[in-house]
Amino acid sequence: MENMIKNETRRDFLKVSGTVAGGLALGFYLPGRHNVAVAAETTSSPNAWVKIAPDNTVTIMVARSEMGQDVYTSMPILVAEELEVDLSKVKVEFAPPAEVYINALLGGQLTGGSTSVRDAWEKLRKAGASARMMLVTAAANDWNVDASQCKASNGTVTGPGGKKATYGQLAAKAAAVEVPKDVPLKPSSQFKIVGNSKQRRLDTEAKVKGTAQFGIDTRVPGMLYAAVAMSPIIGGKVASFDDSRAKAMPGVKAVVQYSRGVAVVADSYWQAKKAKDLLQIQWDGGPNANNDSKSIWEGIRAASEQLLANRHHLPQWPVGARRKAEQLRELAQDDRHRDPVHVAIADRLGEKLGDEAQARQPHRDAGDARHERHRAARVERTRGITV
Repeated sequence: MENMIKNETRRDFLKVSGTVAGGLALGFYLPGRHNVAVAAETTSSPNAWVKIAPDNTVTIMVARSEMGQDVYTSMPILVAEELEVDLSKVKVEFAPPAEVYINALLGGQLTGGSTSVRDAWEKLRKAGASARMMLVTAAANDWNVDASQCKASNGTVTGPGGKKATYGQLAAKAAAVEVPKDVPLKPSSQFKIVGNSKQRRLDTEAKVKGTAQFGIDTRVPGMLYAAVAMSPIIGGKVASFDDSRAKAMPGVKAVVQYSRGVAVVADSYWQAKKAKDLLQIQWDGGPNANNDSKSIWEGIRAASEQLLANRHHLPQWPVGARRKAEQLRELAQDDRHRDPVHVAIADRLGEKLGDEAQARQPHRDAGDARHERHRAARVERTRGITV
């Protein structure tokens, strides 16, 4: 049952709830900045959670997608640094698609632009610091001493006379403590984990052993798979399509046109993919029909040359700069190959839709799955996965 702090405004930072098992759950959001999307300001729910269970387990929700950049370690580090807990004992869970997990720097639940740590830098540290302060206050109240006489370290609060209590022992009482309004953060000179070059990634072993779970690894009973054909041109749409050959393939359950293309639903992904390749689609390229990568880059190059020609005070291209620009262009084009496969689980059992996503934009992608479910009404009482 949630125990919200009463009479607080949207500008107040923290919410607290006691977990069913008697633990402590803390969530944090920061008030919007002048360049942050409205969505970040219109919800009072937290977009990052710290949970402390009675068994002393600390769980941190990570609201960014793990794509090799190691948010699985960097996000927990921010909380653990201020919470004063052993990082190796922290559990990590990925946050589900929801507006409350919006990246304030990008205006959506997005992962990209090297914004994960920048967006989380203050709010996750404040979440950890607030949790620590509340645990210390709970211990001080229990021992009838001043909080200044207590100290939190390594998942334990110590007090005068050798008094000691673990975070798990204090979690339930901390849930009833008033949320601190002033949350001072450590100066960088006191960092123990942040910036520690000896700190190892938390997910290396799982990735090496192949036990790390990604969105594409999700399985549910009776699930179907979908392979999607999308317009090769941004902004394009389906003009017409012939699905007769695709429907004749083994395992195919349905062929469904949706807002961005055509999806083939089958018993396995390979069956769906092979059938998708047999679709004969006529695309309407839309306003970008005559654009291609070459023309776009030529336009950018011409614009930059014109800028230099019209502004004589700007320096000319230095030696080697043109080749460097070409290398950067090539890298930009190749970036798309490093993106993860988009996965969304759609559950139609009992006319209910549940979504799981591990993608750069899980909130939007799951929303798309909800929007398109009605177009796939012919596939009844099944669970599907879109790839």
